[in-house]
Amino acid sequence: LGVYGFIDMNDPKFQGTIKAVEEHLLIKDTVYRYLVEDALEGGEGGWNILTLWLAWCYWNSGREEDAKRLFNIVRKNFGKTGLMSEQV
Repeated sequence: LGVYGFIDMNDPKFQGTIKAVEEHLLIKDTVYRYLVEDALEGGEGGWNILTLWLAWCYWNSGREEDAKRLFNIVRKNFGKTGLMSEQV
């Protein structure tokens, strides 16, 4: 909601969302969609788009250094063609 202007990104509610993502879905600088067992074979990977969402939230919340660090980590996931997969 903060990304689309429905709530200020520095509002305590939105900051709580960022904190919850950091505590529950951010593992080794990659954000996961979920961390529960599902019926699919194989393991769930982290998602580049979600990690970029978190970097954007950091940037717009005044956490520029955190945003730059996370963005630079995601940048390394680009292939030789300049494309990036969904999952890491």
